[in-house]
Amino acid sequence: MSGSDHVLEDLQPRYPEFFAVVLDPARSEEPNLLVLREDLERQPASRRNYDALNALAIGYFEINYRAGARRGEMAFISGGFRAAQIAAVPWRAYGELEEGRVRDAILDFFADAARGEKLGSAETRGRLTRVVESLARKEQDPARLERIEAIAAELRAASELR
Repeated sequence: MSGSDHVLEDLQPRYPEFFAVVLDPARSEEPNLLVLREDLERQPASRRNYDALNALAIGYFEINYRAGARRGEMAFISGGFRAAQIAAVPWRAYGELEEGRVRDAILDFFADAARGEKLGSAETRGRLTRVVESLARKEQDPARLERIEAIAAELRAASELR
C-alpha cells in the first residue's frame, strides 16, 4: 500500500524501528510508539510534531489495509488492535497539546480516517466514532468543536450504512 510515497521515504530514517514493524507483513509484534508519542507531544510545536503524526497516519492506514485483507483470521483481530494503539497516540496528544495547528493536524488525521478513502479504511472507520466524539471534552475552541462533531457525524453515518 505504501508504494512510492515520498513522505514515507523522508520519515523512515527518523522512525526506523516503527516502520520496520509496520511495513513488514511477516512481523506481528506491536510497534514501539514511545518515540512517536514524544515527538507528537513535543512543545513548542515544530516539524517533529507533524513528522510523528504523518508516520502514525501511514502506520495506521497500512496496518488497517493489511488487516482488512485477512478478515476472518486472527491477523485481522491483532491488526485492528495494533491500529487502535496507533490511533490512541494522536488521541492522547490532542489532550496534551495546546498548539492549535497541531490539534488541527490531528483532526485532519481523524477526518481522513472518517472519509474511508484509504485502502482498507472504509471497513474500520466505525471503530473511531467514540474516539473522535471524546475529543470534544478536550476542546474549548468553537470552530474545532464544530469540526469534531462533523467528523463524528461522518463516522456515525458510515457505521449506519454498514
